[in-house]
Amino acid sequence: MERRSALKNIGGLFLLPTLPALLSAADKKPVLRVAHITDVHLKNQFNAPARFVKCLHHLQSQSPKIDLVLNGGDIVFDMNKENINTINGQWKLVN
Repeated sequence: MERRSALKNIGGLFLLPTLPALLSAADKKPVLRVAHITDVHLKNQFNAPARFVKCLHHLQSQSPKIDLVLNGGDIVFDMNKENINTINGQWKLVN
């Protein structure tokens, strides 16, 4: 049993060099804050434009501030089955 205890203690000694880095990590400020939104599916129905604006305002109110917003996925609804006027109307919501 003494040998096993000695091995455990020796193993713990190998962790000692990492302790200063772990303790100082809590004091560091994040380098880059990123927000990722995806599949917004904007459409001029279901109050979607106002809800998207609310989402963006929520992102702007974060503290510390967000440095970069990534918008991935579908921005507008499926356009394969829509006429050109509907498609143009959806893209105008983004601008």
